[in-house]
Amino acid sequence: MKKELLISLFFGLVVFLTPQLHAEEQAQNKARMLVWVLSNIEWQSVPTNNKLNMCSFAASPYSANQYLANYQFVMSPPYFVDFYSFDNQQALINFDIEHSCQIYYFDQTTSGLHIDKILSRVNERGLLTIGHGEKFLTQNGSLALISNGQTLQLKINNRQTSQQFTISPLHSMPIKF
Repeated sequence: MKKELLISLFFGLVVFLTPQLHAEEQAQNKARMLVWVLSNIEWQSVPTNNKLNMCSFAASPYSANQYLANYQFVMSPPYFVDFYSFDNQQALINFDIEHSCQIYYFDQTTSGLHIDKILSRVNERGLLTIGHGEKFLTQNGSLALISNGQTLQLKINNRQTSQQFTISPLHSMPIKF
């Protein structure tokens, strides 16, 4: 009886933890891709403090921004990138007003929200926005991570132009999950 109970508990834990482990692995892969993307951005203007602030609007506990913060010395040449995370739009806007963000990241959850206000404000300033899905690109985001089954790909919004940065020709770097 005890052995059967232990086996049932074990399989229950496996079934419960498998989606969490998959979500965590996807977030880590997205973080790796974002580091690669940042290294392929060429900045035309110089930030006042000689570093770039990447501000993330994230709602998911398994968001790439959580793993980005673990990387040390991420560069978007020739500048180092500091990471800041927010779970509501107003806190992000307030931080941007006070400290200025040059890069914006919207996780899979927040990319689908009504973020038009933030995107229009950011696009007026010609800053870099990274999000998820085709909808993010139609809202005039700069770059979008697109999940297609077990593959993660990057799409560039060719309609958006900026005097602040240019995106080096990125060769498709699909990541398999």
